[in-house]
Amino acid sequence: MSVKETRNMAMTALSEQRGDTFAEWKEKWKKECISGDKKLDAFFLLFVKVYQYVESSKDYNKYLNSVWKRRFLKLLCIGFIVYVGFGGYNLYKGAEKMSVLIENGLLIIMLSFLCGIMSKWLDIKKYQETWVRHSWHLHMMEMEMLRYISEIEPYKGVDKKKEFVRRILKIWDKNEEKFVHNMEEREAGLMDFFSNLKI
Repeated sequence: MSVKETRNMAMTALSEQRGDTFAEWKEKWKKECISGDKKLDAFFLLFVKVYQYVESSKDYNKYLNSVWKRRFLKLLCIGFIVYVGFGGYNLYKGAEKMSVLIENGLLIIMLSFLCGIMSKWLDIKKYQETWVRHSWHLHMMEMEMLRYISEIEPYKGVDKKKEFVRRILKIWDKNEEKFVHNMEEREAGLMDFFSNLKI
């Protein structure tokens, strides 16, 4: 079995295990009743939706990050091949060197402009940062679920559901802070791009 196949099998097993952890947490949460438990029903429903959304968003942004970086590299490679091929063809046909340099210079300018636009667009979309943020968010929620299921501190007390809610709300707050920070940087990046165009 190749290293890639082994890795894929391990990733599949890990994904299944994460799904099992989520299912086990839901089952345990529903079974354990405490005073005022009904008040936490809204949190339970929200948490389930948030967890599922974050999990799918993490995978989606990971995919887009990979796709657009590959496209960017392909554009660079194609541009380089066209540049070298066009220059070699013109020289082979006996064109003047100055003419070839001017035409190739225009190609370089166009390629640089296209790469600059794509690079800035990727910088604004921030697929990698969003992927990292969702990965962190998902990991933190899963750690709390594992602690809850295993009854590891701080989930040994009677109010463990309330403690879980408190800790998850802190995680959500931190995630929202990161999101706001990324959005502010994204807007600043867009304005910088237009400022640079004016110059």
